[in-house]
Amino acid sequence: DCIRSYDCVADIQSDGSLQGGFEVITHPCTHGYLKVNMGALLTDAVYYQDYECHEKAGFHVHVSRSSLPGRDDCKKLDYFVHKYKDQVCDIARRNSHEWARFTKNPSNGIHGDSFGMSTTRYSAINFENNRTVEFRLFAQPTTKRRLQIYLDFVQSLVEFVRMSDVIDGDAWAKYSRYVKANKARFD
Repeated sequence: DCIRSYDCVADIQSDGSLQGGFEVITHPCTHGYLKVNMGALLTDAVYYQDYECHEKAGFHVHVSRSSLPGRDDCKKLDYFVHKYKDQVCDIARRNSHEWARFTKNPSNGIHGDSFGMSTTRYSAINFENNRTVEFRLFAQPTTKRRLQIYLDFVQSLVEFVRMSDVIDGDAWAKYSRYVKANKARFD
């Protein structure tokens, strides 16, 4: 059930599966538009977080499937997130075994598991939606800066996997260099 909608930016929704919690779900829009128009969303998200339990709040970012047009892009994204789970969870401030599950084993390589496909809608990256890819990774942001970090992470990661031919052993270092080289956009 929608508690409040923010036009083209996001909704705050109650979620019965969280037993009284809520989630913030972004709508697909450009990275820049979302960053500029998120003020009211953040204010209300912090209000609802104070009202509800922090552990019962999640932040889901939906990215248009057109941003990841090929099956290989989805596979690379999913593989990267699983391979670098510890780093991803540090950024996301969440490691949920219920609502954002890491269910795949990257030790077998990108072709060794069902990367790019969801095993459940509660996967860390949910590929079950027809028009979007859902990043279910994030804890509820408590500051505008934290929200920007989440949005920048998703945008930079999508761009990185699209431009990368392969995700290999030093992909985190390559990703970090990509973010640093584009610091003006991801800061």
